[in-house]
Amino acid sequence: MLPSVLLLEELNLLQFLTPGVRLRSSDEAMQEFKALALKHRYVIKNYLNVTISEKLTPIAIAQKLLAKIDLKLDYVGRLGKRENRECVYRFVPVDDQRDSIFGQWLNRDELFQNELVSVRNNITK
Repeated sequence: MLPSVLLLEELNLLQFLTPGVRLRSSDEAMQEFKALALKHRYVIKNYLNVTISEKLTPIAIAQKLLAKIDLKLDYVGRLGKRENRECVYRFVPVDDQRDSIFGQWLNRDELFQNELVSVRNNITK
């Protein structure tokens, strides 16, 4: 799983996870993201089983990769005149209580770690 995570990190997927920032396919950062994804499309296919093609928009590529970590960009609306409209998206953080679950796991792990330390100290003395 580590290579997949490192690949998503290398693609700078985290840039899309800023709440409130509006994203369009024509943004320079989105164009750079698409170019990077196309450059590494064979690695992406091998590690993430996601097909990247020239025909996809930067937003579509981002949506495919974000789906791998169970996230997505939400549609906000359209900008521009009728003949040149562009869709706008933004990231909306998931509110499914993950943070509380992760916090409980961390507390459990810390308690377990403390118990291991105290047992070891008693054995060596």
